[in-house]
Order: sequence, then C-alpha cells, then structure tokens
Amino acid sequence: MRTIYWLLSSLFLYGQCIQYDTAFAFIRYDKNEILYPEHLETFFCVLDSVQTRKVRILHIGDSHVQADIFTGTVRNLLQQCFGWGGRGFIFPYKAAKTHCTYDYLCSYTGKWRYAKNIHHHPELPLGITGITIRTETPNASFRFHFLKDAHVEKNTLIKIFCKHHPQSFDLRIATSDTAIVVALQDSMKTFSEVFLPPWSESLHFGVIQSVPQQRFFELYGITLERPDNQGILYYSVGINGAGLESLLRQTLWGQHIKALQPDLIIIDLGANDYAVDGIDSIRYALHLRAIIDSLRQWIPEVAILLSCSHDLYYRGRHVWAVEVAQTITQQVAQEKQCAFYNWYQVAGGRHSILKWRAWNLAKADLIHLTPLGYRIKGKLFATALLYTYLRYHKGDTIAIPVPKGWQYRPDSLPPKSMKNTSVVYYTVEKGDALSTIAHRYNVSVHDLMRWNRLKSATIYPGQRLKIYTSSKSFHQQTFYIVQKGDNLTKIARRFGVSVSQLKAWNGLNSDAIYVGQRLRVRPWKGYHVVKKGETLWGIAKKYHTTVEKIKALNGLKHERIYPGMRLRVW
Repeated sequence: MRTIYWLLSSLFLYGQCIQYDTAFAFIRYDKNEILYPEHLETFFCVLDSVQTRKVRILHIGDSHVQADIFTGTVRNLLQQCFGWGGRGFIFPYKAAKTHCTYDYLCSYTGKWRYAKNIHHHPELPLGITGITIRTETPNASFRFHFLKDAHVEKNTLIKIFCKHHPQSFDLRIATSDTAIVVALQDSMKTFSEVFLPPWSESLHFGVIQSVPQQRFFELYGITLERPDNQGILYYSVGINGAGLESLLRQTLWGQHIKALQPDLIIIDLGANDYAVDGIDSIRYALHLRAIIDSLRQWIPEVAILLSCSHDLYYRGRHVWAVEVAQTITQQVAQEKQCAFYNWYQVAGGRHSILKWRAWNLAKADLIHLTPLGYRIKGKLFATALLYTYLRYHKGDTIAIPVPKGWQYRPDSLPPKSMKNTSVVYYTVEKGDALSTIAHRYNVSVHDLMRWNRLKSATIYPGQRLKIYTSSKSFHQQTFYIVQKGDNLTKIARRFGVSVSQLKAWNGLNSDAIYVGQRLRVRPWKGYHVVKKGETLWGIAKKYHTTVEKIKALNGLKHERIYPGMRLRVW
C-alpha cells in the first residue's frame, strides 16, 4: 500500500505540473476540467498504484493525433509526474504513404500494400492503430530513426502486433549492436514480445523467408515499452481523416485492445463525420454508442473519456455542426457513464479558431493547429486530467487552476507588429475563391474578410484584395502549389522572378502546368553542408528526398556522415 508520504509528495508534484507558462485571454482556463469525473474512479485507483503497477492509457483520434505533437505533450507531462512507462505505439507510416509522428523518421524497402480505417472497403484487416501494411517481398524492411527528445533509450521491450500464421515470414529486429529473429507462425498469438539490450536512435525490422512456404508479413502496430512494471504508458493512435465510423471498420481492434488491457481509453475524434456534409445527429450518436459498447464488450470495467473537436471552418465556411456534435457527445457520455472533456468550450467556443489563427496557434486551413497550438492543447488536457485526479484525493476545495493575472477576454487580439509583414495586392480572377487565395498566401479566410471589410465570402473577377503576408513565409517561399487559373507568367510576377527561371528550376520544356503541381520558385543550391548531430534521415526529410537518392548522388556505400561534409541533395 502506498505510504502517506508518497501521497503527499505526489500531490505536491502534480500541483507543480499544472502551472501554466503562458496565457491567452480567449482560452477558457476556468472551464478546463473533466466532467463526470466519478466515471474515472477506477482509473484513479489504478493510478494510485503507479509505483508498483504500469498504468496504460489509450488515446484514439484522427489527424490531430497522428502527428503526436498534442498527445506527445500529454504523454511527456504525465510521465514527468508518474514515471516513464514507455513510448507506446509506433508505425512505419511511410510504407503506407503518409507522415510519421514528430519524434521519429522512418523509411522502407520492398513493395508494401496498405489499408487505413478511412477506406470504405479496406483491402486488409485493420487492428488497433487503424492502419495495416502487408508485403510479399521476402527481403522487405522498414526502419525507425528516433530524434534526440524521443525518450526511447530504455524501451527494451518490443511488442509486435501482426498476423501470426504458418505462412508468415520471420522478422529480424536489429539495433546497432544486436539482431534478433522472431518466428510468427503461432496463429494463437495476438502479438510477439522481444526483449532487447539497451539501444538508442535506430531500430531496423526486416522480413526473412526461412522456408519456402512462408509467403507474407502483415503488420498492425509496434509498441516500445520499458520492462519494469511502473509508470505511465500512453499509447496514441490516430489516422488522418478518421471519424467515428472509421473505428467500426477495425475488425481486429477488439482483440488487440483486450491484449493491451488499457486502464483508460480516450475517444477523441468525430469532426471528419460532419465537417464536409453536415451532421446526421442520429447516426453520429449511434456510432459513438456502438464504439463504447464494443470497448466494454472486450474490457467491461475500462474507464472511458470522450472528447470533442474545437471550433472549425471548412473551405471558408464555419462548421456549425461542431456545437451539435459537442452536445451529442456530452449526452452520450452521461448516458453511457463516461467522463467528458469539453475541448470545444475550453478552446473558446464559437468562432474561437479565428482567435487561435490570429495568435499563430492554428493553421490557415482553420482546422489544424500549429505545433505551438498543439503543445498548448496538450498542456491544457494534461492539466485537466491532473486537476481532476487532485480533486479526487483532496475534494472540491481545490479550485480550477488558471494562469496568474488571467482574465477572459474573448475579443483579444495579438499585439500589432508590422516588422516582418508586407502588403500584397491581389486581383481576383475568374474561378478564384477566398479559400484558394487564403491557401496561396498562407493566411485565413477570416483575415482576408477583415482586411478587406467583406461581409461575406463572395468575391468577383477584377476585385482588388489587400493581403498582409509575412516576408519570411511568403517572399522566401521555396515551393508553390499551382492553383486553378494559374499560369507561369502570373506565378513569376507573384514571386518576382522570370518565366525562364521558373522553367529552368523545374525542368520544364514548355509553359504547360497543371493544378496541384509543385513548382520551385526560389533558386536551388543543390548542396547541403552537414552540421553536428545531423543524420541522412533528417537531411532527406528536410529536402523532401530519400536516403537512397542522397547516397547514390554522393557515391556513399554507408550512412556515416560527419560535420562539414558537403552533400549533393538534388
């Protein structure tokens, strides 16, 4: 049993963790709490034993989760308070033609098929991560390279969630010092466990055809964990574009969740169900109930926390359905005895995404946040969870923490600074829309309407629009995505270059371009001087190329590079 000293010292530490470093007047810090906390009591009881029992949290989401900036912030904050239980899920996303998370890079060899939960008829079975890859190439492989802040140095327990079958290839797992071969032929297994010696930075996975009857390898996800039985293990799984209906396509997720045995499951998605075509309230509620029922079928006593989206715009149109979805989610949480985090309200409510954008906390699409915005969201969510846990022990006398000197002012604007800003005038052409112009100049539709005193998003050919744009983000822009109505002359004029330069930089033999084409609009140096701490993986990502191409261009037979080395990257 935990001692009184441990309880008091822990509660003091949690109190220190929930202090804010920055404050924004439009964020409702005073509303930042978990509603219906009584439904988290079983989770809090487990959390009390974190010194002698590993506590597992599974966070399921969409594009706001796949990059892991938001959930990675939550993971780091909770692990600072309760102990480092492991990194959680990783996946070779590149093999499925999508991006990795913020703390590692990945590459692959061989031919891979893939399926995601956003596909209406997935060609492969889907498990807990919502994404699957499969290869029939005997020597296919994938590799992870972790960045310096990934905290993976003691994650020596590897769990591979994959298809175990008599015809499955064997799997070779290698670090810089060790290689272990794992047989995957036992069809009774859900995952295989591998214990590695201490390692850092890179993990290499390669399939091996040991006998002729082995034909394939099918992967659902990999977890990195510390072998000791203590601390927080925060799994995050999210797929760009996923919605509630997407989860119901994951036919293997029940058995994977049962094998994982999470103590708390966070359901944090739904905007993709209504952002484009509006919301079918009955269908939305049915899907949410079906997900909760499915989870409790596999783990009856698991604590479940529901969340909702922040305010959104889609192609310049305000998504009113966010409020409806928030109300439905809260009602289902009460009905199904789940806790609820009202992120819509905490983030500021109706039209608040415009304020996040004004403070450079949201991207120009008015859907996603910037990295800083996601870190602020992570801090808020972790604080709400810690505060609710603190109240569980010390009662209602504990007030919701707010930043020092904070006052709610919904119409607050960032300080005006024109130091790095210039004015651009754009003449509207046939086929233009405010959303495409906003995307072109990396601003929001709201900004365009405010700068030009527009009462609606309607514009007409010949209209002259004033645009304030950052000299760093626009005038030093390297690439440009061709929009409808563009031609080389217009693009050249926009960036202050000549048509002949554009053609030379992009290898064009004619003036023909197409919508969606990626054009270089600044000179290409073609070389990169290696700096201390850099790797080929990081350099390849920076220049949107591959390690194999850089090695071929420079005649490298290995991946060793050194500071000061001059590499051709194009």
